[in-house]
Amino acid sequence: ITVANHNWCHIKSVEFFVWVRGDDESVIDLDNEDAEHMAHGTLLPNLDMGAVQAMLKRGAEKIRDSFVTFSKRLDPDIDCTELEQATVTFPVIWKDYVRACRNGADVTAWTRYTMWHENVISDLKDDATYTLPSEASGDKSRGRPKRKRASTSLPPPRKSKRAF
Repeated sequence: ITVANHNWCHIKSVEFFVWVRGDDESVIDLDNEDAEHMAHGTLLPNLDMGAVQAMLKRGAEKIRDSFVTFSKRLDPDIDCTELEQATVTFPVIWKDYVRACRNGADVTAWTRYTMWHENVISDLKDDATYTLPSEASGDKSRGRPKRKRASTSLPPPRKSKRAF
């Protein structure tokens, strides 16, 4: 995001890494990068989240299976057939995540700009030789410009010619 030839915020890339714990492991191994346990995807600059989506689904299936195991541990005679056969879906609309990243970039850029602007204004206020334009002209509007009531650069809106 560039304003006044200054780059206030630039998102080069957004990457996702997702790990699933192995069946024989007690913790997730973040150093394990094999495709069975780890997936990588990108939101930006190019949307490519297929492997991440598949790994999230696999993780949800493992959660389902752990519910079955836990239930059978509580009651060995319990019928978990429906749960075991349940189809796991994990719908994600990745474009919403892309939109959220871009909105976050807008907010970040705006915040950085306003912080910079406040610093410039406070520096000017600290400068004894600087006077606000409103003070120099004797205007008592506290430095605020007068509001325009209507745009002078656009023609007035057309009236509807509907017949009633």
